[in-house]
Amino acid sequence: MYIRTYQSEKNLGGRKERIEYQNVINKLKSEQIRRFLNVPEAEKKTSTYNHSEFSKLVDSLHETFNYLFDNSKTIDYNKPSKCLIYGASHDIKPKVIRKRFDGFSKNSLQIDYQQVFKLYDIYSKYDHFGVASMALEYTTINEICGNMFLSIFHLTDGISFCIDLLKEETKSKSDFDKLLNEIPYLRGTIYTNTLYLSEDYKKRHS
Repeated sequence: MYIRTYQSEKNLGGRKERIEYQNVINKLKSEQIRRFLNVPEAEKKTSTYNHSEFSKLVDSLHETFNYLFDNSKTIDYNKPSKCLIYGASHDIKPKVIRKRFDGFSKNSLQIDYQQVFKLYDIYSKYDHFGVASMALEYTTINEICGNMFLSIFHLTDGISFCIDLLKEETKSKSDFDKLLNEIPYLRGTIYTNTLYLSEDYKKRHS
């Protein structure tokens, strides 16, 4: 959805909006590439690390994504990510996305992004177990199901958007019909009578 806001401006605007959209895409790509380029020093000392193979990977990424590298710099194969145009400070973090969304009306976004961020915070407690995660012990089954169902809705919306993006921006010729047909079934399953839910939950969410 974050990308869609820039895409919409690009489609309605001119050169400035097209450049801004491409910059956002390049930042996202750079963040992913950096994950391959950043190898911890401790890992380099293990028997599984092969510097020659790693250097080949760096060259391959540089060749494929040449436009994301500052070609005025010589590649340092010990710290190759330093040659990327966009560094870690350009990563699109949740607070950046939220600030962007705050500038748009809910109607134009067509999603309850505050709900999405709330779900993101909840599931991060599962992913990064800590003191705050202990509160999940007291979560009721109805709350758990509610979070799961809301997440499924937002995930299916995200899948649909990604498909649209692939078709529009990359001219993908892949057949997504089967997947698109399955999404409504997935969303519909949430309210099927065959799922076991408490009567209280059914009343509150009917």
